[in-house]
Amino acid sequence: MSIRRYSALPLTPIHIGAGESISPEDYRVDGEWLIRFNPHRVLADMGEVDRRRFEGFLDANDLQRAQSFLQEFCQSEHEIYRVAMGKSARANLDELVRNPENRARRNLEVHAMQRNSHTGAPVVPGSSLKGAIRTAIINSFVQTNLSEVEAAVGGEHRSKQARVLEQRALNYSAGHTEEEVLRLLAVSDAELPPDYARVDRASIIHHSGKQDAEKIQLHYERLISRADTSGAPTFQVEIKLDELRGGDTRVQRLLGRELSWDALVKACNDFYWSRLKQERDHFFPAKVPENRRVPENRRVRSRLLQALVQKAEDGSFFQRQPTANELLLRIGRHSHFESLSVDELRQGWNIQAKKPIKGMGSTRTLCEVADGLKVPFGWLLLTLVDEV
Repeated sequence: MSIRRYSALPLTPIHIGAGESISPEDYRVDGEWLIRFNPHRVLADMGEVDRRRFEGFLDANDLQRAQSFLQEFCQSEHEIYRVAMGKSARANLDELVRNPENRARRNLEVHAMQRNSHTGAPVVPGSSLKGAIRTAIINSFVQTNLSEVEAAVGGEHRSKQARVLEQRALNYSAGHTEEEVLRLLAVSDAELPPDYARVDRASIIHHSGKQDAEKIQLHYERLISRADTSGAPTFQVEIKLDELRGGDTRVQRLLGRELSWDALVKACNDFYWSRLKQERDHFFPAKVPENRRVPENRRVRSRLLQALVQKAEDGSFFQRQPTANELLLRIGRHSHFESLSVDELRQGWNIQAKKPIKGMGSTRTLCEVADGLKVPFGWLLLTLVDEV
């Protein structure tokens, strides 16, 4: 078993969803902190008189008063965890909590990230990283057998094409996952200190620069990134590739493909570097073509992103391809479909428009970071620390 340990640096904010949102009855705002608490424990600790008052609000269908009542009774012993808030998120959530009449028009939910259910610590699951690696490897194998895979996929219904594509790319049979080479790959979970995360507002922009749905409140727990500060915290990731077992002739006869560290690194860096460049050039061009009208707000954003580029270490990651000792990945929510696509073949499907999603698409969900700068979600750089 070959093990590589990496230092992981979020280049931009990362949100790996827990599949749940935190509602106002589950949190309160205290200065710069959003405090998530256990409402059941708060109710259990209420006296009979206070509980009856709370039940009265519910009976009167006054949910806003009921939420405020819970928040007022929340004490330190009811706290699950607390997370810092960015300037814009703090202003929005604090104003809405203090003015219940505005709640009907705004969304007060905060999208939670994955955490340790016992400690409340943020968690980056290894499955998210392995999924990103898997996509890049599938893309690499497809490109070496493009005509064969294209012929197989083209004859299938759209609902089956993705599954057939993966099977052809990795050369394994349906129902026989023991033949898949990626079973030799394992990625560790990473549990992070509480101060590695914070809550910030997100917004949706069109590639023309128009910001969509300004009044919609989108708030996410996310990891602190290089886009926030040059001192962004890193965390450790361990990746295992069982090259010993993969080199056994009996295993090689079973597996559809062979996989090495060099092939893994090249597949990831080629795939994600190409997509990073396309995203940068499509949504955040350094220069606006003379024949293209672009609103001033987008020009400002472009200049801000370029300022971020100049602040980056080692010249600028956004202007150089990763080295053999690095792995570039895109993980988490708002990574956008092209990070799941396959060059020349796999495309998305817009259900509403009833047409394929091609290339970069037309919108991006951006997270607000320091100094009002808004950047894309999901970019992660792993730097090799040691190998055993």
